[in-house]
Amino acid sequence: PIQYEGHERSDLDSWRTDRVVPFNKFLCWVNYGGGGIIFCEVFKQKPDIFYLRLPILEHCLHQPPLRFQEASRVVGVTKGSMGCDELRFVDVVCKDGNIIDPLGYGDNEGFTITYYALRITQSGGMEWDMLFFIRCYELWSINPELPHELLKHPVVSMEDPNVVYFLMSERLEHVNKVSVVTLDMCTKKLLSIHPYINGKEDLLGKDADMVRRNATFLQTFLPSELPKFLKSHQVFASQIYISAQHTSCCFVCYLC
Repeated sequence: PIQYEGHERSDLDSWRTDRVVPFNKFLCWVNYGGGGIIFCEVFKQKPDIFYLRLPILEHCLHQPPLRFQEASRVVGVTKGSMGCDELRFVDVVCKDGNIIDPLGYGDNEGFTITYYALRITQSGGMEWDMLFFIRCYELWSINPELPHELLKHPVVSMEDPNVVYFLMSERLEHVNKVSVVTLDMCTKKLLSIHPYINGKEDLLGKDADMVRRNATFLQTFLPSELPKFLKSHQVFASQIYISAQHTSCCFVCYLC
């Protein structure tokens, strides 16, 4: 049996899983559309299973199966201040209230980014704590070099809890230009912009099929750590992000 509050029953009736995230002793099944997480203590002989809502303003429970909330939301694990893993949630909301479409477009003229941490209460329960709330106008004012484009497909850094990565699309004639944008959520400053898809010129290489697919149907990167034995052989890479595509993978390494 799943433990939940009475008013949350409808969340589970319309459940679907968008992502599974390992977190400490739990496996977490995440529903971005309904807006909740099912936690399972996998190491118990009889696992405890309980439900927790995501801190979103409106829960869209009865929607078609093909909606693209993963373009604007992510649940991820990062290193906390005490050295323990923490669960974080990032929510990008367009001003017009529309969900970001599979091309990654939305209301470029107005969006907000909200960043939450999961806290353990004194009674042993769980609750969300809002850490940062950022308006796009603040980002553009502080970082004039940042294009006025919608940020989507967030990924929380596994090493630095204040750092979040986003994808940013710019419309071009033949194929979209896509960049990886790195933000410090605490200072609201742009740390870097790295090219992911350069546009028409990438259609001439051996990875043209992958470029064309990724440019028209963006998907969120999957964070993963390099094996420890690689680090012991002088390969110092903190983390790696894998593009979640059906037929190919693209690696973006951040070297120490």
